Amino acid sequence: MKKISILLLMTMVVFFNACKNEKSSKDGEIADDAVKATMEGTKFQLDSTTSTIAWHATKVGGEHRGTVQLKEGIIYVKEGQVTGGTFVIDLNTIDCIDLEGEWKDKLERHLKGLEEENADDFFNVRKYPTASFTIEKISPNTGDPEANSIVYGDLTIKGVTKSASFKGMVQVEEDNLLLQATDIVIDRTEFGVNYNSKKIFPNVVDNIIDDNFTIAAGFVGKKI
Repeated sequence: MKKISILLLMTMVVFFNACKNEKSSKDGEIADDAVKATMEGTKFQLDSTTSTIAWHATKVGGEHRGTVQLKEGIIYVKEGQVTGGTFVIDLNTIDCIDLEGEWKDKLERHLKGLEEENADDFFNVRKYPTASFTIEKISPNTGDPEANSIVYGDLTIKGVTKSASFKGMVQVEEDNLLLQATDIVIDRTEFGVNYNSKKIFPNVVDNIIDDNFTIAAGFVGKKI
């Protein structure tokens, strides 16, 4: 498990110093060798306390970084490849790590939509407390030392479901699993998260927030 912990730390270091992929999660076509998820193989239950999800969002003249916690998840692995799985994210745990005090609290409450007057600006966690991803297809990703799988599935945010994909590295060590995924780029406007989007509100001049935000994750699982 020590090796898995080191790999997880490396994942987060890569994320907080890179975030360089500029392709949207919907842009990649499904590979010809992608196979339908079968939920076959060894079943791993993800650990919400040791799994990590980091986010990075940019705006005109600035950026914010933070974390959000995994609520629950299951991954199936056969012969070193993911064969299926689901992830559920607890949006009530949205945390901004680059602010403190009043400004931190203000931003986090706005992102969660805890005030009635701006509840739908971002994620409206009282109405939509979770986001989820269900694996639908998987393709081996050969020749890439940082990602041995391409995972395709359905991403649901605010009750809206869209196709998405990401490259991931699956590592299995005895009864332990680590699935690393960096540079997952999501267009928030596809899910109705439209606040200060230049695309949605072309007359917005100040405080423009980029439509894309980036996710990096390290999912830690135990065989069950």
